[in-house]
Amino acid sequence: MNLIDLPDNAKLELRFTFKSKNYSMEVEIQMKIVNTIFIQAISCNGAPIDNMGVNDPVLIYKTEKGLYLFKEAAFKLVHIKGVNMYAVTCQNEADKVNRRAAYRVYMNEPVILRITKFNRNKIELSGILKDLSLTGMGIILPYKGDDIQTIEIQLELGRNTDISLVGRVVRIKELANNKGYLYGCSFQTQKDALSRYIFSRQVRNKIHN
Repeated sequence: MNLIDLPDNAKLELRFTFKSKNYSMEVEIQMKIVNTIFIQAISCNGAPIDNMGVNDPVLIYKTEKGLYLFKEAAFKLVHIKGVNMYAVTCQNEADKVNRRAAYRVYMNEPVILRITKFNRNKIELSGILKDLSLTGMGIILPYKGDDIQTIEIQLELGRNTDISLVGRVVRIKELANNKGYLYGCSFQTQKDALSRYIFSRQVRNKIHN
């Protein structure tokens, strides 16, 4: 899907960074001209943020079949009939992903795990945090433990802050080449801080890739 193929008045999610902070907000297509869409400009202290202030923008169009991510969009602040808007163009087609993938980040980092078994016994050991999303996480362990009920990790957010994430094990999959077992864990609740963290990691990965 190209940017200009989006429906008139479509609602989009705009993710961006501004002054080293990550933001996500809903915007709506105001109009389309040739290969350009126009969305409302973002304001700070009553003044519109110019395109130089909107860093690493990603536009997301959500449908029942999946999400369309426009990662290479170019923004230009314009004034039309007294209204501040961004004229947005994108040379590349959108990346289509399923809903979970849009809010998932691959980690592959060692972590300390606090495991609770069905008999309420608790143990602490090390494992690999494979991936992380708003709804769950993937943990790799060297063995299969059918008696594991939940897995807890401490996620460092930076600035001397962290959050505790507890996932209930919903599936266990053996990995190829004797690389261990992947535990799919589901979170019972969502945390706003986790959403911001995932977004910041996605932006960081985008910059380094």
